[in-house]
Amino acid sequence: MIGYEIIGQWTNHLWQSTLFVVVTALATLAFRKNSAGVRYCLWLSASVKFLVPFALLIKFGNSLWSAFAARQIATKLTLPAVSPTVQQITQPFTATSAPLTHTADWIPIAILSVWICGFLGVALVRFRGWLRIRSAMRASTPTDIQAGAAVRSSPGLLEPGVVGFLRPTLLLPDEILKHMPQSQLETVIAHELSHVRRRDNLTAAIHMVVEAIFWFHPFVWWIGARLIAERERACDEAVLSLGGEPRDYADAIVSVCKFYVESPLTCVSGISGADLKKRIVRIMARHVGLRMSLGRKLLLGTAGLLAVAMPVVFGVFHATQTRAESQAEDAANKPPVFAVASIRPNNSGARAVSIGAPSPDTFRAQNVWLRFLVQVAWDVKDFQVLGGPGWATSDRYDITAKSTENAGFPEMRLMLKALLEDRFQLKLHTETRELPIYALVVGKGAVKLRQTSEGSCAMPSPDRPANSPNPLPVCGNISSRPDGVDGIGISMAQLASSLSNSMQQTVVDQTGLTGKFDVHMKWAADQSTPGFWAPGLAHAPSVEASADSGPSIFTVIREQLGLALEARKGPVTVLVIDHAEQPSPN
Repeated sequence: MIGYEIIGQWTNHLWQSTLFVVVTALATLAFRKNSAGVRYCLWLSASVKFLVPFALLIKFGNSLWSAFAARQIATKLTLPAVSPTVQQITQPFTATSAPLTHTADWIPIAILSVWICGFLGVALVRFRGWLRIRSAMRASTPTDIQAGAAVRSSPGLLEPGVVGFLRPTLLLPDEILKHMPQSQLETVIAHELSHVRRRDNLTAAIHMVVEAIFWFHPFVWWIGARLIAERERACDEAVLSLGGEPRDYADAIVSVCKFYVESPLTCVSGISGADLKKRIVRIMARHVGLRMSLGRKLLLGTAGLLAVAMPVVFGVFHATQTRAESQAEDAANKPPVFAVASIRPNNSGARAVSIGAPSPDTFRAQNVWLRFLVQVAWDVKDFQVLGGPGWATSDRYDITAKSTENAGFPEMRLMLKALLEDRFQLKLHTETRELPIYALVVGKGAVKLRQTSEGSCAMPSPDRPANSPNPLPVCGNISSRPDGVDGIGISMAQLASSLSNSMQQTVVDQTGLTGKFDVHMKWAADQSTPGFWAPGLAHAPSVEASADSGPSIFTVIREQLGLALEARKGPVTVLVIDHAEQPSPN
């Protein structure tokens, strides 16, 4: 079900993101002596990963492959092996996440309901904080302080902070100079301007979205704490690098924490936050992170590039492999075709028709017409083929075709289909129509069928020598003629099918009789039984109505078998020829 598929994909994305957070945490340890800005970027990438599933990058790779102009050439290249670890990470959970029964359909609804409640709760808290900030901004007034951003003075106890993304405004509390001298205020302003240059409000807003969506994941809140700590430490390092007095800066931070309240929104960058004691110790020690060497920059850039590129590359190779497999599957499912085929018109005017396989790699038909070939190729009766141009039953052809290897009759049928579709441009479709049919039923008297005696026929076997002395007839063999049927060890279903050939009308078995029977019948072929037949690759001569009088097929079935044919109507599958063209001779 869709709900469980979404849960499976969601769960898969969560453990991918969790693994990414763990890797990021290890990376920050490797860069612990460098500037805080480097670690901030690492933690921010872990936050953004929650918004960018690997599956999205893989899909992007698939799209790249689809748009690649040389994809036909690339499919011929040998595909490199993809790491099983990467393949496992990028694949969704399997059916283990699917429901066992329909009684558990409430689980996705319950999970969605809990998530919505959590999301709305976090959003409500953020909205209340935004209302406080908006109220402070509306009550603020411009100041004469010159800085790299607009500076406004606001009543209340909110700490100094930067408000806004595109046009940031530095919001200072009223009478802040009462709590600190001018030298300390300058360090505070320098701190806030560092937030502006770093675009900390924007990145903090991005993580606020992550916290609202993934409120249930503890790592998300841990990342938030690390982002605040590293961004404040990065701004501290920026103030100290400008040559500010550490004592004035430390006193300013303490004064702000003593007299003012921290901003209710992390996207309003202030001066407080993180561990105050550790910050003061680092500031007094003038601790500034080391600049990254060229080697570390290359290492970090390569790692970031690989994190994005690996899913994309996997998507490209996966699309390539899928296309190659699809082509191989299409080739495997492609019907066999004749290697060479000759089709010539037959204008002899003869009535005799022959069709057969003189050798395992040769198909030959003489004096045949298109509708007859359709019957043979699709294994249907004449009355099941409808439509088509007039020449489909009047024009006769001789066909000789060879395959590259030995083929049985089922393969020959498939090859004949392909030949008709190619040389005759044949197009047809299947329909089910309500047509007259006959039901083979038990008659009013006693059943007169003769059951096959044990040992009177041999079971079909490919190992049976064709030239064995006095071979027994094969059980299940049946031959049909317009004027009779002969069969040994046949079922009622076989008899009904054979009668369909003779009568050129659907006959269905409704006798309810089981077992094997011997049947030998002969009747007078009249206009009710004018058909021809093509069981297997046997001869199919054209037969006119018999001049000899004799019992009809209905009488023979009733008197010799104790069965009856009842006229009814029922669904019959038919082939409708939509289009056909006369082939060019060759």
